[in-house]
Amino acid sequence: MDRGAQIRCTRAFATTYLVTDRRIIFAAQWPTGAEYRWVRFSRLGPPRVKPDERGIGTITFGTSRWIRWQLANRPQAGTWAPFVPDLYAIADAPRVAELIAEAQRALPRR
Repeated sequence: MDRGAQIRCTRAFATTYLVTDRRIIFAAQWPTGAEYRWVRFSRLGPPRVKPDERGIGTITFGTSRWIRWQLANRPQAGTWAPFVPDLYAIADAPRVAELIAEAQRALPRR
């Protein structure tokens, strides 16, 4: 396994997603401590789902394939590294995506 694949695999297993009525919180537990990032629903596009036959899948939010590929395949170092707000290995991904879409629609309009 190449170094990039190892990093992606480690990130996938180390990340927990918390979904509230206004944002998604990404919590990663590393040997050096915990890292938290969040993004408000108002900053995301509509959720897109890529489920497998069991309903487990990835939820993306309109980030271009090129940007997602670059961020996934180039090592990202440090706290300030950009991240893609994708949700990986989500059980019942279509249902979770619909709940997020409902929460986005319920946000107050500015």
